[in-house]
Amino acid sequence: MKIITTDDYKKSLKKLSKKYHVEYERLTNILSYIKRVKNCHDLNNNPIANTYGFERLKHELNEYHSFKLSKGRGGVIRLIVAIDFDNNILTLVFISHNHYEDFKRKVGV
Repeated sequence: MKIITTDDYKKSLKKLSKKYHVEYERLTNILSYIKRVKNCHDLNNNPIANTYGFERLKHELNEYHSFKLSKGRGGVIRLIVAIDFDNNILTLVFISHNHYEDFKRKVGV
């Protein structure tokens, strides 16, 4: 599986690494897991992904998936990814603190 990163992902990663140490460590674990998966279909059908809160987003955002980095009173911090099953490519889109609102700002949904 090929993994691609976006500029938005790189920017949000810097913020996460500076302020959110527990979430950054969980992200490191998720990325390690992703790198061991052979293809996108295996990722989608693997129960280990569920332990990281892997899910497809709803409605008009259903082309994206997320992994939960934390869940607390301040909301949910998520790693947002796009999966191209046909070409076996996973794109790390960005790290979100409020994914539906973040999409309105970043993607214009």
